[in-house]
Amino acid sequence: MNLSEDKRVEEKRDLELDTPEDPPVAIDMGNPWLAAILAWLFPGLGHVYQRRFMKATIYAVCILGTFYTGMALGGNHPVYFAWEGEDLRWQYIPQAGVGLPALPAYLQHRHATSFNGYDDPYDRGDIEQMWGGYMAPPRYNFYDQVNGSVNERNAWHRQYHMYFEMGTLYTMIAGLLNLLAVFDAFGGPAYMEQKKPKQPG
Repeated sequence: MNLSEDKRVEEKRDLELDTPEDPPVAIDMGNPWLAAILAWLFPGLGHVYQRRFMKATIYAVCILGTFYTGMALGGNHPVYFAWEGEDLRWQYIPQAGVGLPALPAYLQHRHATSFNGYDDPYDRGDIEQMWGGYMAPPRYNFYDQVNGSVNERNAWHRQYHMYFEMGTLYTMIAGLLNLLAVFDAFGGPAYMEQKKPKQPG
């Protein structure tokens, strides 16, 4: 076997290795905008719509697990919305990236500021909170039978120490992770570019 034949055999072998056995399977991604909206509303929902069930499960477990772990660390208080006075809760912006699981915080805020004369968060002391105070903004003149007038935000920090800040960080990370899931639902899976088969000769 001469050098030319050796070269042809080698090129044929390379061609066989570079050529996939099965052609790539086309995935029906549906409407990308609808998939992105669903993915934001609830982690993994957009991927369920696209019938990408494995990815939907991974996103839902990881994102919701991170979010509710953060909530548990801070006694269900790390996620709340307030935007008045000295309490500008900017952390809620990335937290809201998780979608509907963070919605109760906004509804609690609307409830707390819906009473005439109670637009200032420092005057929320006698407002009855919904859902047992779940994701409710802190009351700054809350009267406690044991301690008297209490600033709830300071009380949360004293009770949970660093875990309140850790819970805030966890919930923020969960929201940002879900934005990546939204982008994945909109753009679809990424494929590596296939090598072009070498032509013998």
